[in-house]
Amino acid sequence: MKSPVRAGRAWAIAVLVAWLAHAIDIGVQAPLANLLWSCNVAVLYVAAGLAWHRPRVLAVGVLMLLVGEPFWIIGILLGDFLPTSPLTHVFVPAVGLLGLRKTGAPRGLVLPMLVTIGALTLAARFVSPAKENVNLAHSIPRGAVPASWTWLSHGGYMFGVFVLLVLGGFAGELCLARLFRPRPAKPAEA
Repeated sequence: MKSPVRAGRAWAIAVLVAWLAHAIDIGVQAPLANLLWSCNVAVLYVAAGLAWHRPRVLAVGVLMLLVGEPFWIIGILLGDFLPTSPLTHVFVPAVGLLGLRKTGAPRGLVLPMLVTIGALTLAARFVSPAKENVNLAHSIPRGAVPASWTWLSHGGYMFGVFVLLVLGGFAGELCLARLFRPRPAKPAEA
């Protein structure tokens, strides 16, 4: 039987293969700056958490993916879909949740999630083309709000997105904590 660490590393490799397939798909169809989407970076968190048996890193990645799912679904409805997207939005969260079943989900995930997403959004603002709108850093996506909302600025929209991320983050963290209680440390043998 495989040790949990070896099994985690095997799953980490599967997650990295999924990330690589998606990265190639992005590179063929769009600028590589699209790798700054928080979901793409969250996949790397999941892989690192599994590979190095770091429950907090794994849980932050899973939380980022789960909180981002509604944004991905809205993107699909607005016509933005890559064939490899289900790898990062379905396969990897499922693997991450299985990993959390083994390790448990620690508390205190929302702040690292928000810092990561904030840093990625700022980076996207400076290095990604405006037409790509990575992490919504440049503009309100067409169709995301009613056309009559001309009063809503991009800053106001991003504030609303941030509030949703905070609320979704805390709700997601509570759910993860209840579903995947951290495992108690094994007592040292004498």
